Amino acid sequence: MKKELIKTENNESFQPKYLKLSHFSLLIIAMIAMTINHVGTFFFHDDLSIVRTLYTIGRIAFPLYAFISVQGVYKSSNNLEYSLRLIVLGLLIDLVMFFSNHGYNGNAMFELGLGVLALSLFKRNDGFSLLGLIPAAVMVLSDFEYFPIRAEYGTYGLAIMLGFYFGEKFGSYYIDYYASLTKIDKDYLIKSSLRKYQNIFSIVIFIILSILFSVLSLLYPNAFFINKLLGFQIQDYAIIASVFIFFYSGKQGIHNAFTQGFFYLYYPLHIVLLYYLSLWLL
Repeated sequence: MKKELIKTENNESFQPKYLKLSHFSLLIIAMIAMTINHVGTFFFHDDLSIVRTLYTIGRIAFPLYAFISVQGVYKSSNNLEYSLRLIVLGLLIDLVMFFSNHGYNGNAMFELGLGVLALSLFKRNDGFSLLGLIPAAVMVLSDFEYFPIRAEYGTYGLAIMLGFYFGEKFGSYYIDYYASLTKIDKDYLIKSSLRKYQNIFSIVIFIILSILFSVLSLLYPNAFFINKLLGFQIQDYAIIASVFIFFYSGKQGIHNAFTQGFFYLYYPLHIVLLYYLSLWLL
């Protein structure tokens, strides 16, 4: 005998109350962690104990930015414009770092832009989807010394972004399965549980990938995708970002022209500021 479809009010109040962190909140946390990381780069590069501590805190920045960027892939009305903004910002940051005598090593924003472009093309599910392999290949090839383009996290960054991308999808698939299994109204489940399960699947995939790369770093310490990540003894701390992702609500939070411009400009501006402060104080 079939169960009757259980209908219930479709209301956001059914979302778990612990989901407190908005898109804006995650950006602030990632921004603070990134700044701490760069303080280590500019001010404490000669003090190994301090710089390791600051870099350890800074490890949570990229996973949070990657998670936020993947949210943008699903929510942005113009993913091409979104990816190009990140790529142009990344190129600007590369220029700032180059002229501040830190060389050309690539940066996270440029990599996020490539990742957003790749995922946006994959998401189309049409003849243009295969073009997503081009920015994805650039991210992987950037790990090799002979490749002229640099993306800070390379293969690792691509893997993390793909993991978060599929975390969103698996959360949706699970809601479909659970609705058919229990006969609870699917619209209610989407409102009450979708974000929770998308967070959980994203975290599980992220942890699995983190363990995989950590194991690979032990087995192949000289591998091309390991060398530039400060060693996985530090990179392993990136997994702490899972705690913040767990509390993500899916809501935008504070969002206006000022905050949007601030988050895009903060990266190059804070690097310039730290650079000149380091010249003045050191």
